[in-house]
Amino acid sequence: MNKKLLLAGLCISFALSPALVAEASDNAEVTATSTEVPENMPIDKIPEDAMNKVFVVKEINEEGTSAVLYEEGNEKSEYVLDLGQFRDDDVKVNNRYKIYWNGVAFTSFPAKFGHIYRVDKLDPLDEEDEFENMPIDQIPEDHESMEFEILEINKEDENPMATLAEVGNPDNKYVIKLKMLLDKYAGVGDVYKIYWDGVSLKSYPAQFGKIYRVEKVKANHYDESEMKELAISMFDALVQNQAASILLEQSPKTIANIKPSLEKLMGETNGLMEEAYSVFLTDKEKEDGNKNTAIVKIIQYKYDKKLESMSDQELAKSIFQNMIMTNAGKMLLDKTPKTVKSIEKELKEKVESSEKLVEDAIKTLK
Repeated sequence: MNKKLLLAGLCISFALSPALVAEASDNAEVTATSTEVPENMPIDKIPEDAMNKVFVVKEINEEGTSAVLYEEGNEKSEYVLDLGQFRDDDVKVNNRYKIYWNGVAFTSFPAKFGHIYRVDKLDPLDEEDEFENMPIDQIPEDHESMEFEILEINKEDENPMATLAEVGNPDNKYVIKLKMLLDKYAGVGDVYKIYWDGVSLKSYPAQFGKIYRVEKVKANHYDESEMKELAISMFDALVQNQAASILLEQSPKTIANIKPSLEKLMGETNGLMEEAYSVFLTDKEKEDGNKNTAIVKIIQYKYDKKLESMSDQELAKSIFQNMIMTNAGKMLLDKTPKTVKSIEKELKEKVESSEKLVEDAIKTLK
């Protein structure tokens, strides 16, 4: 089958979906922008399935209306939040906040929080714990840089440590605080490039002097079978997560009765998505912020395809997007049969047509 025809078919197979969903609702929902300052929900009133994580303010926009935050210990996991949602009149870069929310991460880059229950401002970390990667162009010219592999991780201490060995020189060992690697998924066998002042403090293993930057080079603690297994789990989780996100964003009235289950699904799958991105993307790809690259790599493993040509890569991304819409349609049919009864026949036809297109498209991938 012609790949251009498949791409066109995949792009239009669910072009009418928003209209169909809107038709299933009695009235379009209008969301008013509230000017009221939100209040923190008491800790004991927060739902048990709520998520909470610590975030650090990365930057505030020029208008002073919103801020970009990153998850502490995972600076690639970014969110955007209106300043009025912080419950704080003095929001500044590097401020730390513990945010309790329903686990929903709406599709955007940076991501957007779903419903926020509570935001607590935290004390700043001790100076020695405030390590952040220095921009590559600001690192002193007389720095040292080497690649190191994790030999051992000791998580029993109050401050977990990792023992490293220089790649190609296993006798040259160093010890480093695990959090200095800026990687919550660090594992034995993973390789990092470390930029530092060249000072080696006398101990065994040695200790680094001033570290400027740490980059993850390889995630070696996954073998090929584990990578394939992760790709399959990741792909399925991504499809389900994004399908739920679309329904929550575009059809809040239609899915009102299943909203809690969709929010729970998103909460359960958000962590897996972040882990898979850290495994399948290089540091350069993470900096580029193009998560489509991860989708292509995941599909390579899941379906045992090379995807070397641009046409195959574009087709793979279209397959992913189409499967998201197909699953959104299935969720509506399975979970809200009464709500979509008036469009049930048309929606079923579109789901079946889309599944056939995906099946044919996968067969053409090389």
